[in-house]
Amino acid sequence: ENLANMSHNTERRNVWIYGGAAVALAAALGVGYWIQSSRSSKENLLATPSSTPTASTSASKKPEPIETNFQSLESAGYRFNDAQQLVSIKDGTPFKFINQEHYDAIGDLVIEHVQEQMRSQYGLLHVRIPPSDSKWAPQSDIFTSKDWETNPKMMVLLQGSGAVRPGIWGRSLCINKDLHWGTMLPYISRAIEEGYSLIILNPNKNREKKGSEKFLIEGNESPEAHTAYVWDNFISRSEAKHVFYVSHSYGGKCTVSLIKSRYEQVAARVKAIAFTDSVHQFGSGLNGEAKKAADFLMERARHWITDSRPLNTEIMAEERSVVRGSQCRCFSAGTTDHASTNHAALVPV
Repeated sequence: ENLANMSHNTERRNVWIYGGAAVALAAALGVGYWIQSSRSSKENLLATPSSTPTASTSASKKPEPIETNFQSLESAGYRFNDAQQLVSIKDGTPFKFINQEHYDAIGDLVIEHVQEQMRSQYGLLHVRIPPSDSKWAPQSDIFTSKDWETNPKMMVLLQGSGAVRPGIWGRSLCINKDLHWGTMLPYISRAIEEGYSLIILNPNKNREKKGSEKFLIEGNESPEAHTAYVWDNFISRSEAKHVFYVSHSYGGKCTVSLIKSRYEQVAARVKAIAFTDSVHQFGSGLNGEAKKAADFLMERARHWITDSRPLNTEIMAEERSVVRGSQCRCFSAGTTDHASTNHAALVPV
């Protein structure tokens, strides 16, 4: 998300390179030349006082503050067009990066937009956890379909780490590409079409702010704890006997943690896991819960990883170290972009 700053860093490096070259050239020409040049420059400045910078011309103007307190995408001057691309309301041009604070504000509005679609278009429920009767208590939230308690088939969607929230695979893709690539909406649509109930997790909200303080959310203090909480309080209490996970990036590590800590329960219900460029890794010399989890994955999991080869090309352990650590069969997602693996691999998943 900070790639927009890379060009500025490159420019600064070029300045140092060119500056270094100039110093080297000066040394080659000799000190005497530079002394004379310096004297000439001073004489020229004295002879032409009008060229001397004054306070009024040299002082840089303070940049105008960038508005970030938007109530909606429309108030920020943006909308999603028919191709689900974020564009300017004024002229239809793509999103323009201004600074990180503005980018984050737009990112939050994009999340709100996507979650509103999840509620209105797909009928998902927005559930606060843990439940509380208090006037205020630190809480996280998840999304579920209305039939999560009774449907025998369930799809669980689990994103990676960072600023992403339920419904989002990658904010940058939502902002700079489109919602098809950046959100879970295509997965949600496909799952509903095929008769699954849905639970969409929120592993990255572990604290809630009140005033200037942040408070840990009970039972959801970490991504792994959140994943276990949702299993204990929703999935294990449902009638779903055929549970399927799609776990991206750090979400894969949370899923493996769940398998290790609740192996018997998970083995009885979870029929398949699709990892998309997951960061989970097993070391050598497996034993105990780790070996059980590794054997489980080898039987029931598949992993689509970043790779330039055609989509669904199987990748062997001797070709990529990530395959050895995954403890399951790995396939090319047909893309080298981490967050894009979800949409790129949708069909084989």
